Amino acid sequence: MKPTSKRTLGVIIIVLSVISIAVGVCQIIPYAFVDFPCFDEEFLQREIKSDTRIAYCISVWPLEALSGGGIYDYGSTSQDEVTARELELRRDEQTLLVNAHPLAIGETYKTTTWKMSFNPWVLFTRRFEINNKGLITSTESIETVDALYASGDVYGGWFINPLGLIILGSGIWLFKQGKKELNLESN
Repeated sequence: MKPTSKRTLGVIIIVLSVISIAVGVCQIIPYAFVDFPCFDEEFLQREIKSDTRIAYCISVWPLEALSGGGIYDYGSTSQDEVTARELELRRDEQTLLVNAHPLAIGETYKTTTWKMSFNPWVLFTRRFEINNKGLITSTESIETVDALYASGDVYGGWFINPLGLIILGSGIWLFKQGKKELNLESN
């Protein structure tokens, strides 16, 4: 590769990397107002039917929200298994299995998932906290119910991705190599 090509490629990589930093900052700054997370009593009255085996309502607290949260997923089923987006919920008597992790009544399952962003400077995370709230035996509208209730929260977050620094470093290195080779050629 010619010295000028290295230098030009280095400049292009540096400029794109700096632009990516600016876009990354915009990705992590809150901009949306969300305010309708799960409210247990309201949800239970609306979703529970006499044949319900599992009921679930999971709130999300997104990274880009200025205030409040929203609903990640909710619903009920007459089966002993249900998929709530990335979560597999299964009932075994009074035990709730979340992604094959058993939870007795009152216990919480915590895990974090990582997701690459289109931006090499940012890694997005989701921290899940899912609770086994126990059995619901009746509601205002239904006398006999045998449903297991799962509730929880999903928190959005982010970390700096080291890939962005590697790309920026590569651009600087290419620029310096091209400059060094140009200086050697001119001498």
